[in-house]
Amino acid sequence: MVLVFVMLVLALVSSLLIQVQVGTRTSLRREEALLREVLLRAAASDGIHDALGILADDDPAIDHTNELWATPRMSVRPSGIETRTRITDQNRYFDLNNLADEAAPFKERSPGDVLMDIMTHCGHFTPISQVEALKSWVDADSEGYAESSFYAQLDPPYTAADRWLYSWRELLWVRDFDRQMFDRHRPRSVADAMRAALIDCIAVVPAPRTNPLAVNVNTADMDVLMGVFGIGQDALVRSLVFMRNRRPMASLGDLTLIADPEGPLKGALPYLDVKSRFFEIESTAVQEQHTETVRALAYRGPEGIIDVIQWVF
Repeated sequence: MVLVFVMLVLALVSSLLIQVQVGTRTSLRREEALLREVLLRAAASDGIHDALGILADDDPAIDHTNELWATPRMSVRPSGIETRTRITDQNRYFDLNNLADEAAPFKERSPGDVLMDIMTHCGHFTPISQVEALKSWVDADSEGYAESSFYAQLDPPYTAADRWLYSWRELLWVRDFDRQMFDRHRPRSVADAMRAALIDCIAVVPAPRTNPLAVNVNTADMDVLMGVFGIGQDALVRSLVFMRNRRPMASLGDLTLIADPEGPLKGALPYLDVKSRFFEIESTAVQEQHTETVRALAYRGPEGIIDVIQWVF
């Protein structure tokens, strides 16, 4: 009996030791994973800070795709962590929050007109309901196509924001918007292959403004420019792209060389500029099979001073 008792005690002690070892190893792995995450995020954050320095050193008077900030960067730390950083000009897109300025006295083309033409160029041929719903979401009043009275009838009920968008995800709360609108579908024809995806033409910049956030004529894609100038202005946009490819435009006055100031250019000018103010910086740190990505939305003022207005970890 004594021998059996001793064996039971030894078995119990062995079991407890195994549990302690397993718990210690699990805790150690957890701490190692946390340390790796911290180190990777620190490396990615350093990539963001380096990119901010590049933007601060750049001339804020004119921006184009041949500048240093437009080139993706990669660096490797002594620890083996590889950091990949990319700066994306947000002024190359049309900002959806421009629709909050719909009440402004636009004599030629409203922000809603521009967005509808961009959506049409991207293959969304009935964009009226989406544009009207978005206008109702971002404007400050309670009158429109889809206001709080509409969302109150849903399950679960909610209210319209009545302020500019904070993020892309918020769009899924807006009437007539869904994920498929922003998918990059596999082209089924030559026409589909030439058509841009809507996600590549628009932006969500959560920042107040007194005027529409301008599209940079030196960096914007043709589909965005066609939306700004209006349907049927393909030849004008091609001339613009040809001219900027030869030499970046230093001022909007250069556009008078290819367009009548009293024609389509008149309605497009409130939405155009030759410089950019908002930039998204994405930095990814990689070590073996582990990655961490940090994003920042930066504003660069006329004097070149940089402010980070949004961090995403």
